[in-house]
Amino acid sequence: MIGYIRVNTPLKNYAKSNKQENLKAMMDILLNKKKLQSAFENAAWLRFIQKNKSNKKIYEINPYTDVDILVKKLLNYQKKIIWADFNKKIKFNEYEFILSIENKIIEITVVNKLAINLLQFYLKKKQIHKITKLTPKISKNILTFEIIQFENYDFCIEKNNQILMFEL
Repeated sequence: MIGYIRVNTPLKNYAKSNKQENLKAMMDILLNKKKLQSAFENAAWLRFIQKNKSNKKIYEINPYTDVDILVKKLLNYQKKIIWADFNKKIKFNEYEFILSIENKIIEITVVNKLAINLLQFYLKKKQIHKITKLTPKISKNILTFEIIQFENYDFCIEKNNQILMFEL
């Protein structure tokens, strides 16, 4: 582990010790906000995929994790990450809609008409959290997004401390 830390992290001079500067540097790396966000998203995605794939009990699922739930509580992390599939009715906060995707066009059919302007829409580049905000074209109860970049991106809808994510 120490060899991995020296080669793959900014802690080139890391040594197994209780020196305060080593521990602080290690915690700064481990508690990096972008890396934590990515870890929480990945854990939620894994649970979503496994839940859709099998009807097994938690201890029978491999791989599986829910350690992110504990870490969120310890860090008082407030954001809730929800993964969903296209072409299914989705409830998100007080909203209810269906997302479909075809020919690089994402359409959101809004079932209940609430204030859509309270939602944030964006593409997020996987792992590096580069965000591209999106503005929908609105026609009656259908929101349309033309997506140019697909590979390694997720489509996200955010309101308050909840993020609804779709894998492109």
